[in-house]
Amino acid sequence: MAIMFAVLIVVMALWFLTRYVPEDSIPSFAGYYDVIERKDAFIKFFENKSRIINNAIALKRQKLLLLYDKEASTNNITTAEIEWLKLLAQEYEVDNFNIDDKNKRKELSLRVDEVPSSMLIAQAAIESAWGTSRFAKEGNNFFGMWCYDMGCGMVPKRRDSDKNHEVKKYNDVETAITDFIHTLNTNASYKAFRKLRLNQRISGLKLSGYSLIAQLKSYSQMGKKYIKIVRKVIKDNNLE
Repeated sequence: MAIMFAVLIVVMALWFLTRYVPEDSIPSFAGYYDVIERKDAFIKFFENKSRIINNAIALKRQKLLLLYDKEASTNNITTAEIEWLKLLAQEYEVDNFNIDDKNKRKELSLRVDEVPSSMLIAQAAIESAWGTSRFAKEGNNFFGMWCYDMGCGMVPKRRDSDKNHEVKKYNDVETAITDFIHTLNTNASYKAFRKLRLNQRISGLKLSGYSLIAQLKSYSQMGKKYIKIVRKVIKDNNLE
């Protein structure tokens, strides 16, 4: 009974969050001539945006784990709950999900989780030059995300002639943040990141972007140097 009540509370919270759309617009970061003021505005803006999106993910994760517990303790989850799990698995690109498949259950729980705001803010700051880059201003792309179909985004001015990538263009910053988090949660290149995050969960630790960034060497062509840069931004701006 307690598990069923908890699931109901989570469902109601998810309903509210999916319908709450903040109305604040993106500040003109390039308009800040004082670097400290620009950074403060950038950090506050992305803290707020990332909190809303991460909270929605946290509620999905909570419901997921509650349903896992319910199935384990009662072996009796409803058809609607099974359908919700399948839709969640589809959203997080876990193919052929089956509640009875231990490996599929584990894979889904690896993917449905938050990305620490410290890491998200630091990467957004680096990739967008604190919100002043062309891609941030013209396409709401604060994370350097690429796409590969002609016309899918913005063509980099310095792109090599033998390359065909473009920089993604988003309708709003919420979609950009959501896509960034989704990429880290689903792309095979970041499986080690997801495993380390789960280990932090199991150990009862607060998720640490300073620690987790170690598993994102493949995110940037700079490799290990990128990790050092992200950690410096986190430390210098007290993001953790």
